[in-house]
Amino acid sequence: MGRVNLFLRFFVRPEIFLYVALFLFTAAFFVLSSLVQNSGPASQQGGQDILKHYVNLNGARVVWTFILFSIGLFAHGVVLWAKAALQQTDPLTVFTRQNAVRFLQRTRTILRDVIVVGIPFALAFYSMSMALGPLNVFNATRLRDELLFTWDTFLTGTFPPLSLASFQYPNWFISAVEFSFFYLVPALTIFGAYLLVARPRLFREAAGAFFLSAMIMFAGWTLFPVLSPYYRFVTDEYNLSVPAQVQQYVDGWHPQEEIAAFWEKIDATLKDAFVLPTTAIPSAHVVWAVFLAYYSYRVSKWLLLVSVPFTVLSTIGTNLFAAHYFVDIIAGLLCGGVAIWAAHFLAKKSEVL
Repeated sequence: MGRVNLFLRFFVRPEIFLYVALFLFTAAFFVLSSLVQNSGPASQQGGQDILKHYVNLNGARVVWTFILFSIGLFAHGVVLWAKAALQQTDPLTVFTRQNAVRFLQRTRTILRDVIVVGIPFALAFYSMSMALGPLNVFNATRLRDELLFTWDTFLTGTFPPLSLASFQYPNWFISAVEFSFFYLVPALTIFGAYLLVARPRLFREAAGAFFLSAMIMFAGWTLFPVLSPYYRFVTDEYNLSVPAQVQQYVDGWHPQEEIAAFWEKIDATLKDAFVLPTTAIPSAHVVWAVFLAYYSYRVSKWLLLVSVPFTVLSTIGTNLFAAHYFVDIIAGLLCGGVAIWAAHFLAKKSEVL
């Protein structure tokens, strides 16, 4: 019975999805690399391209991420200080020997979580990014964009990724959507770092949800490989035929200057790429937007008010900028919801055990 309980305590935890993902993505990298071995360096380079495209790390972004993270921790301390004052408790009581011991214990807990969850998280994300390289090479000859176009028109009666650009939008709105779209990943990274330090249990649950969704998304990207509507139909990067039904939307696609400028920035990040991303359905942007909104709510309803406009605008951007199909949004919402439910279920079970 003791062995059974030990087994359950290890496996009935949300972070188990992280370790499973690390194994599966590593295996997927080697399997897919063997399938596209005739592609030479494209497989490995493709993974580096995708990692750079999604994370887009540079000196300024690292500095700003550190600054915003520090501001978040400082704000957290101010809130605790103000809460103590409102409860008519001397805020200086936090500087006691007992609290110093608690701080050291908390520091040890954080270090443990960094080793047990944080480092495997980074490794799993890296292995997923590297697996996407050979996956994109493998997907390049099996695109199914026309199928998703059919689904979009069936559900909406139009083709949102291209028809939405037919309208004229205020410049500030496009700027807000673009900002949300580009900075969703850094915002989620900062928020995740905050959870690791301030809410470790919630971080472990969120990490489990993140990688369960990553495995679901990877399956979707494998079963339904598609380019963005922009690259597949507008610029036709792979010189494939464009169906007549789609061509009418392409002919009517006359985006305003700000939307065209968006794609100039995207093109710059992929100009030297061996292959283009085929990571559309489910939309990772939508999944991560769902995570940011949900776990913000778990932390504070006030934080939710800040995150919702950010997540909604980034989701709108997936179609407004012709980066995703409409069904990618639906699939992203479902994927995020399933991952959150499963991780929360295991978190509750692990507490009982």
